[in-house]
Amino acid sequence: MDEDKEYLVPRAVRSRMEFFPGFGVPEIAAVGAGGAIGFLLQYLFSFSPFPTGVKPFIKIVTLTLCTGVPYMAVKQDAFGTSLYTQLKAFKKWNSRPKKYLYVLSRRLEK
Repeated sequence: MDEDKEYLVPRAVRSRMEFFPGFGVPEIAAVGAGGAIGFLLQYLFSFSPFPTGVKPFIKIVTLTLCTGVPYMAVKQDAFGTSLYTQLKAFKKWNSRPKKYLYVLSRRLEK
């Protein structure tokens, strides 16, 4: 057998299972967990002393926020990055020491 064969792999091939473009199993797990938390919070708000007309609005907003925020945090863009990975990368970058070796002075050179 010839070991030196090269195979072309198309760029559009994804290495993970996705239900929608950029939305796979980890994203569904995050949205599901947010939905479960939202459902529990909405159930707790049903016992709150808010007026009767305000309770449905609070319940809908709670459930929408608890499922929408995880969706926006884990949804990947065309480059494969999400808000969560961007925040992790920023935290890693921000923790590095920042030492500037060259400082420009404003004095005139003679």
